Amino acid sequence: MRIMGGSRWQVFRYAIVPSALPWVISGIRVSFPYAFIGAITGEFIAFNRGLGYMITWFQGTFETRSMFACLTVLVTMVALVNTGLGKLERRLMR
Repeated sequence: MRIMGGSRWQVFRYAIVPSALPWVISGIRVSFPYAFIGAITGEFIAFNRGLGYMITWFQGTFETRSMFACLTVLVTMVALVNTGLGKLERRLMR
């Protein structure tokens, strides 16, 4: 592109970003569940708010239905974010 007269911005926009985009999106899709698991684990251990804390609390008080309701909310949140990232990937990777 530089030989054909493209500016630095054009090289960046039309060559570098499209070639790096699949790797960036794949990294986000792979790392998001791990980040979410880390956040929930932190809530299990150290916090007094959040879904992780609620799961631990309901488990300790033998409220099985409430605990599974929290787990269902967590699974739904991860599924929605994963679906959103899939749609974003399809839109950006035309």
